[in-house]
Amino acid sequence: MKAEHEEARLGESALRDEQVDLEVGPGEKEDQDGPESFRWTGEAEVRERDDGGLVGRKPRVGRWLDMMMVWVFPYIVRGYRVPLEERDFPVNAGIDAPEFLAREAERRWQVMVKNQDKRQPSLTRLLLGLQGWEFYMGIALSIVQGLLFSVARPLFLREIIDIVSDENSTDKQGAVVAVTFALVILVEGIVQAQVKQLLSCRLGTRYISWMSSLLQRKASTVSAIAVSKAGLQESSLIGSDVTRMVEDWRWMCLLPYVCTALVGGVVILSVVLREASLVGFVIMFSIAFINFKLTKMIKAVEEVDFALGDKRIGILREILDGVKAIKMMAWEIPFRDLMFDARAQEASYIQRFRTLQVSSINLGRASPILAACFSILVLAIIDTDDLTASTIFVAISSFQGLRLPLIAIPQQTAMLANTFVSLKRLRRYLLLEDAPPPEPLEESSQYSVVVRDASFDWTLAAQEQERARQVAEAEIAAAAAASNPEHDDGADPETGAAGSSGLVKPFRLTDLTFSVKRHNHLVGVVGRVGSGKTSLLSSILGSMFLEKGSFKLASNVAYIPQRPFVMSGTLIENVLMGQPMDRGRFNKVLHASALDVDLENLPDGKFTEIGERGQTLSGGQAARLSIARALYHNADLLLIDDALAAVDPEVANNLFRRTVLGFLGRNDSLGHDQATSRRSVLMTLNQLHLLPSFDHVIVLDGGRIVEQGSYEELTADESSMLSSMLQGHESSSHEQGEETQVQKMGEGQLQEASEVKAPLDEAKSSAAKEVRIGSGSSVGTTSGPGVLLNDDDDEAQQSTRHILVAKEKAEKGAVAMSILGEYLKAMGKGRVPFSFLFAVIAYSFMAAMDLYLANWIQDSEDLDTTAAHLRRAAVYISLALCNVIGVEILSLHNTRSSVRASKHVHNDCINQILHAPITWYEETPSGRITSRFSGDLSMVDRQLAFIFDDCFQFFFLLGALSIVVCYIVPELVAVFFVGFALFGWQVVAVDRSNREAKRAANGALAPILTNVSETVNARDLIRCMKLEHYFCQKHFANVDRYTSNLYMSYTLVNFSTLVSGVVSFLLSSGAALVVVFRREAYDPALVGLAITYAMLTPYFLSILSVVLPIGFAALTSLERVVEYKGAAVPQEPAWYTTEDNRLLETGADDLDTAQRAVDALSTHSAANWPVAGEIEFRNVVLRYRPNLPPALKGLSFTIRGGEKVGICGRTGSGKSSSVLMLFRVHELTEGQILIDGQDISQIGLQLLRKSLTIIPQTPLLLRGSLRQNLDPFDMYTDVQLVDALSQVGLDPNLLGAKPAELNHPSPGADGKKKNSKNKKATSPSDQEQDQVDSGALSLSIGERQLLSLARAVLRQSLKIVVLDEPTSSLDMASDDAIQKVVRSAFAQSTVLTIAHRLRSIVDSDRIMVLDKGEIAEFDVPHALLQRPGTFAGMVDQLGPKSAADLRDRARVAFTKGQ
Repeated sequence: MKAEHEEARLGESALRDEQVDLEVGPGEKEDQDGPESFRWTGEAEVRERDDGGLVGRKPRVGRWLDMMMVWVFPYIVRGYRVPLEERDFPVNAGIDAPEFLAREAERRWQVMVKNQDKRQPSLTRLLLGLQGWEFYMGIALSIVQGLLFSVARPLFLREIIDIVSDENSTDKQGAVVAVTFALVILVEGIVQAQVKQLLSCRLGTRYISWMSSLLQRKASTVSAIAVSKAGLQESSLIGSDVTRMVEDWRWMCLLPYVCTALVGGVVILSVVLREASLVGFVIMFSIAFINFKLTKMIKAVEEVDFALGDKRIGILREILDGVKAIKMMAWEIPFRDLMFDARAQEASYIQRFRTLQVSSINLGRASPILAACFSILVLAIIDTDDLTASTIFVAISSFQGLRLPLIAIPQQTAMLANTFVSLKRLRRYLLLEDAPPPEPLEESSQYSVVVRDASFDWTLAAQEQERARQVAEAEIAAAAAASNPEHDDGADPETGAAGSSGLVKPFRLTDLTFSVKRHNHLVGVVGRVGSGKTSLLSSILGSMFLEKGSFKLASNVAYIPQRPFVMSGTLIENVLMGQPMDRGRFNKVLHASALDVDLENLPDGKFTEIGERGQTLSGGQAARLSIARALYHNADLLLIDDALAAVDPEVANNLFRRTVLGFLGRNDSLGHDQATSRRSVLMTLNQLHLLPSFDHVIVLDGGRIVEQGSYEELTADESSMLSSMLQGHESSSHEQGEETQVQKMGEGQLQEASEVKAPLDEAKSSAAKEVRIGSGSSVGTTSGPGVLLNDDDDEAQQSTRHILVAKEKAEKGAVAMSILGEYLKAMGKGRVPFSFLFAVIAYSFMAAMDLYLANWIQDSEDLDTTAAHLRRAAVYISLALCNVIGVEILSLHNTRSSVRASKHVHNDCINQILHAPITWYEETPSGRITSRFSGDLSMVDRQLAFIFDDCFQFFFLLGALSIVVCYIVPELVAVFFVGFALFGWQVVAVDRSNREAKRAANGALAPILTNVSETVNARDLIRCMKLEHYFCQKHFANVDRYTSNLYMSYTLVNFSTLVSGVVSFLLSSGAALVVVFRREAYDPALVGLAITYAMLTPYFLSILSVVLPIGFAALTSLERVVEYKGAAVPQEPAWYTTEDNRLLETGADDLDTAQRAVDALSTHSAANWPVAGEIEFRNVVLRYRPNLPPALKGLSFTIRGGEKVGICGRTGSGKSSSVLMLFRVHELTEGQILIDGQDISQIGLQLLRKSLTIIPQTPLLLRGSLRQNLDPFDMYTDVQLVDALSQVGLDPNLLGAKPAELNHPSPGADGKKKNSKNKKATSPSDQEQDQVDSGALSLSIGERQLLSLARAVLRQSLKIVVLDEPTSSLDMASDDAIQKVVRSAFAQSTVLTIAHRLRSIVDSDRIMVLDKGEIAEFDVPHALLQRPGTFAGMVDQLGPKSAADLRDRARVAFTKGQ
């Protein structure tokens, strides 16, 4: 059955992977049997697992056949007729397989690292060791190509001109020379194609395979703090550094050829022109020296550009990670302006880079022209007898042959320098300190965790910190000095001292001593917010650095993080993660974690896609999925980081009994035997009522263990901190009541009927929410786990699977002209016509210059004075200067146009995606979005802009050459027509196949970036549960698909080069034979010009054959970027409406006025609306999809202005959905919502969201310091910030000193940028960077929730406040304190509080109880508790003492309110 195959495909991969490791270990069978035997097992495993891009595709041909490239011709023919599919392209095989390359690279790199005391590890040496054959063979062939071009071509040209000039020459002599000349050009073209295939295609794609695999592997082991200290963006290392290097190699592969051509050209010119050549050499090498200076400037500017690009991508990642909170807080415009500002800074450096680059290129283009002009001038002065056609045109040909070397050497030297910069960055990352692995405990040990006198710190060791700082300082100083020569070498006046004061000391754990027994031992860790509970688990997992002492850990560990990790994929993939499928264990785990009924309600059952980061799951369901994963992995030690905070108390109690106690075998929910079980649990928690079930309790405070022992021992001492925590509530009997109940239930057998009820009810009520990811199915019931994997209908289920993450749109056929039109339109009106005008003028001067030279040579015998020659030389030089200046003007104009276009395209796309609804982000993987704004946009910025200018240069240059040749020798019209027709056909044919290959490659890059991102996000989980191999195999499959498609694209481009060599052969042989056999009909001077131009035409055609496919490929990147500018991205309702004018009392009725008025509102100050904060729901119905059952069913209620309303209900009952409707995150299906009598559907989203404030369920943490997180747009004073931190209980010292200049200029509330006058790219000081990263990373989840509350406190003047589980990760005492803050800070506001903890809302003015999307009850809490009902039942379930306490609190609140 298909379902069984799917499970085997997912579950059995780990077993096969272990077989791969057993069969081939480093240095064992690999060395004996060679790479092919190694590949066999790994290839089968990958092909089975990946069914999206690899299954059924043929392997690529062997190395030698591949070099001939004739194997691609059938693909070109087929692609010319019909668009190719990805499955048509061959895949990597043998030694090109990513598995083989990655393992070999890892083995060699580890050897280098171990021997680094003797010799520093080098990625260059690793590259040559792995791919030396391609490198050295490519170098050798490139040198041969240079000799043929610079030496053989000019010599044969001279022979042809001499034969034409010599009346005694024979046709046979001419034919032999002409044919030999043509064969030289043919061989040169073939060799050029082989060089590109070796040095760009094979070298590049294989490099991507092993380098990206090294990076992905490192991402799972490196310390997060080490990465932050180094200032590296992990997501950009593959997306930018690696892919950009390979793109550069497509040009850099010409470096040996152009160096050889430079030497050969100099030798030929020295022979032909003798002394006169010295003038040309002086000019050429002077320009070359200037170019080298420009190259250094280009390198420095590009480094700053890279840094600015990383900063822009970092802001984009913040938007994607926190998009829901950003939208609800109306931060789209400030973040949009941050992106615009970052892009503006980046664009300014791109323009500097392009200006310097094209100036360098044009100096290279001008160099042979000016050198030839002045050399001819000197020759005319010293020896007019040498002004012959053969001498002059061989010299011009040689000078033109030096054109490419003089252009390419500085540029390719810069690319080579950039390659070393990227290799340095990659090496720096690969050498970063790994998270320290724990010392393993022996299997015979009676303990699972042993910690002795241990102290842990989040920071790096002092020497590592200093080394990172020195490296960063050196790189920043070098870049700043080179790009701003006038800049002082000292500290930046705006940033130099700002970061040195007020730094936050990172959190530490000190003198920890405790142990966890291996057999049936349950240990709890408690403490107030910020006491170090999460840090304690992080230290055990290796995320913190051990300063002193020791700790040991069992080898078989599972981990349940506080923030659940959900990867993009199906539910079964998230649970198994490479483990073999065991149906019985799978059933029990899903049942114990209450996922069984969810599975029935999901449209595709266990194969349902749940989206990246689990965006389509509720917080409780994501937590239960994380629990199921940990339980399924059958570990000996279970680490749990407050995983029950995201579910309501009753579900938390049941999950605790069925999962934690079941894991230990204290009940039979998982079938574990308590007597024989060697399992233990270390759990941090805030649910103190569960502590009686624990064998040992550890109490933390300030990073120290203040007490530990059994629950009975600690509570027996009334002065203990645990007793004070329990008594910190108004009535300690409340906690004791819950404790007694849980203890009784935990001691006996699991009562299935009572314990299953709550999770089942929860799952049923959540069905309406969960089915939004596909088509709904009826909600059913289950009697137990046995129904889960009854696969009788799985085949039908598989055939009708509903895809949440839609397959990326793959365009077919030619890139639509509208795509190019968008780019040209973004340049601005009139810019393209001016480009045509400048090109016509510039190359008209070139044709006139050389025709004038031919005329001068014709008349040279009649010019008997030096003065006459000098007059001709003056005209000739003037025409040459006009040509040089015209070419530079054309390039500068094109540069400004392309930079303007890419900037506008980026901004339009950012604006479009910020207007997209939440559902679009749920359906679109972040890697897919990021790849468009990193790799694809980089292609638009660099390649497309470069090609845009080159197309004008080469098309008009070739046009001028062809017109002149055909004017002089009309018989060549037919030859040129055939040659250009063949060239045009191959360009079109290759493009039709290549654009599909390039599209497939572009689409295959996003999964690689997504997998790396998930590896980074799940670093602790991967290390703890030993999932490295699973994520590596996913990476191998993704990179295999990407490099296979990329290889095809590169080979097609190189085949185009090969065909261009054939076209060059036809043109050169045709021209040579015509002039040789009809030599009596033409003047030797004109023949010399014609044959020189005819020889240069295929030369420039060969360059154009490289340029055009790259340009067409860049157009596919433009197509992908522009896709996010159009209808592919759905849009939210209007941000502004004319109704906003009435509410804001602007007195106008147009949208522009409304937009200005709304944008002028500060997000922290009250507007004219709402005034009272009254909320009314009128028959509100919500469906997430048209064909789904409603998530909210006819809600109707009114909340008075200033009223405090608590909202409760089981997970999935519609609590969050009901309040999210206020923010119009989803639009209503039916009904109305009114605020102060105004229908919110009639007003703009910006005004609506700016008028409300929310503390979201998942805290939003931005990359930056505590200050930047609290006040990201610099809208508040220090006094206000300190006051907000103090109110919520966070230490005001965490704020630190205010930097004079943040990482990026911050826009104010109105979206206007502050400090925008200084456009200089600055970097924070290293100490400030330490504060930025360490301060944010060391915040616990509870502290992050307090930070969210502090943000809301800053907006306390707003009339409506929504608190969505604001204290779920806080201890009870902190919860009580926060409730007091809420009542005080928002006394005049309408407050809606969603809470699982009933004591958090029991003193509200009214409580709304939701059940399955309907209002079950809505009244004063005291009244609800006086009569039987849902709320009273929820209270009674907490136990008699807890219920009595809550009733008393409700009565007191009711009495005060009277």
